Amino acid sequence: MTSGMEQYVDLHRGDLAGPEVPMTCAWSPDRAQLTCTPGSPLASRTTYALHLGGGMMSAGGLAVDYTTHGPGMGGQWIMGGMMTGTHGGMGWGMMGSGWRNANGSYGMVFTFTTP
Repeated sequence: MTSGMEQYVDLHRGDLAGPEVPMTCAWSPDRAQLTCTPGSPLASRTTYALHLGGGMMSAGGLAVDYTTHGPGMGGQWIMGGMMTGTHGGMGWGMMGSGWRNANGSYGMVFTFTTP
């Protein structure tokens, strides 16, 4: 991945309109794997939404291909009807190009619930 792409990864409590969970992220030496660690333990029996920006680029300048693996791993494109309210308190129109995918989405969201 190219430098700075970690800024297009965030975690929300609840859904995309929910508050962002502070976390730190670090790349593996080959920049192929990003590990993000929440600043505090996640709450039990709580839903979270992991948001990956649609404009993330590889070190070679190619867009990350969410289409191939994203939906198969439970990801959903963030399209029109999903963009209600705000993104963690920020208006959707205020988000930079790193959040936008060529298909018009704001990337993918992966939801999960803690045990």
